[in-house]
Amino acid sequence: MASAEQQQHLFNFDRDLARFAKALQIELVTLMKKIGFDLLARIVSRTPVDTGRARASWVITIGDPSETTAPAGEHKQYQTGEAPSPPAGVVAVEQASAALASVQAYDDIWIANNLPYIERLEHGHSGQAPSGMVALAIQETETELDVALREVPG
Repeated sequence: MASAEQQQHLFNFDRDLARFAKALQIELVTLMKKIGFDLLARIVSRTPVDTGRARASWVITIGDPSETTAPAGEHKQYQTGEAPSPPAGVVAVEQASAALASVQAYDDIWIANNLPYIERLEHGHSGQAPSGMVALAIQETETELDVALREVPG
């Protein structure tokens, strides 16, 4: 459960996203899809790689978070170092594209990873990602949105 501060932060992000879309005359759904896909790509690219399972377990869904994880074993398509944008692996691209195809304005977009050790990785347990993945990806996305909002007249 998100804290009151996190909920307020998400509310402000939603409000800024809607304002940005309106100001640029961009359909909100299109903007939501782009940000969801880009955020997933950033998170996946920052996720440390050993077998590739942690990267392979990121799932984007609409409405409710996924409860799935990638099966144990090698996930070679995720072992290529830096994941390109879009995320490494055809499966991730297809899954994200399929999930985001059904998004409607103001739907909740979830990016989840249910591996038991993912939280440790987020908190710097791996030398490959000492600053985590999710928090940095969100911070970068918010910064880009803030910069874009400042450039919008009115």
